[in-house]
Amino acid sequence: MKKASVTLFAIVGVLALVGILSMFYFGSSSNQVGLLCPDAKSDNDLSECLLEISKETNDETLCPEIPREAYKAGCYKNIARARLDESFCVKALLQEENCYYELAVLKDDETICENLEKQNVKDGCYFQMAALRKDVSLCEKIVDEYSRVTDCPREIKRVS
Repeated sequence: MKKASVTLFAIVGVLALVGILSMFYFGSSSNQVGLLCPDAKSDNDLSECLLEISKETNDETLCPEIPREAYKAGCYKNIARARLDESFCVKALLQEENCYYELAVLKDDETICENLEKQNVKDGCYFQMAALRKDVSLCEKIVDEYSRVTDCPREIKRVS
């Protein structure tokens, strides 16, 4: 009976050790990230590295692994632009407005401008769309009077 207890204890110990080692080498997300960026010596280095890899691979699963919030936001914004998918803009917290603005221009869709909360950004979005389309009617959606009446129509004349 004593020999069976020792054998069972040894088996449990070996299984625990194998589980810990396999988690260390294969299962841990941070270790996988570390393998992607072996030269990263700081959170800033790791953030820059993961941002660059996510941009090259269009892999949104790397975004949550980025330690610095500004880089994480940039990651989601890059994914949104690459896929032309505004659902990623919500995750680009620090760059959400800019993300929607850029997608409106890239998709040539002024309805995306309507989702912008900051009026100056929304005005800029309509201004850009009006200039790109050479459509003075879009200037009317601009709230800032000087931009709506003067700058926007003048820009459309300039680019036409």
